[in-house]
Amino acid sequence: MDGKVTIYYDGTCTMCSGFVDKIQKGSQESRFESVDASEGHLGAGISKEEAMHEVHVVDEKGRIHSGADGILAVLAQYPGWRWAAKLGHLPGIHFFVRLGYRIVAANRHRFN
Repeated sequence: MDGKVTIYYDGTCTMCSGFVDKIQKGSQESRFESVDASEGHLGAGISKEEAMHEVHVVDEKGRIHSGADGILAVLAQYPGWRWAAKLGHLPGIHFFVRLGYRIVAANRHRFN
């Protein structure tokens, strides 16, 4: 895995692809590898079905973060956004972050 953070995402989703595109063009792009679950080979014990349902992020230590926790794991890689990742994990706030992610994920193809 070369110490990179790997993002498994639904490449048929405009919102998901836009998120990954921003990462690939961002200041920390060298820290990430992205895999379009709709066409790529999946590893790390993540099924295509799982990755098409919600984003999965495998960090540099091999830990899998899915859904909102995956987004927070990505934010934690950016010095200017670490505060948001920490805030998102606080009790109470974490519940609402995960709920918001589930709502958006369930409706993401409507935004295409």
